[in-house]
Amino acid sequence: MVLLRASCIVLLLSGTDFFMAGKIIKLYDCDSLEYCGSIISEGAEWEYEGVADEHMISVTKGMPLKGVLACLINFNMVYDIHDKCEEQ
Repeated sequence: MVLLRASCIVLLLSGTDFFMAGKIIKLYDCDSLEYCGSIISEGAEWEYEGVADEHMISVTKGMPLKGVLACLINFNMVYDIHDKCEEQ
């Protein structure tokens, strides 16, 4: 029974990359809501686009996307998630 629960949790956690595939995550300053760039997600792979905060880039480089999203408020940023097809 415990083994089944553990495997379900692993499936749920690994499935989050699938749901983030093909997303554009727009970043905004927390106080002014000024646009600060984007994160382009392709499954487990992601990259910054138009982000000028070099400290944030260096600290979050190589992190899983969920970890990056959780850390954004520490850099005074909030985000909005869009499908890539919405942007075209």
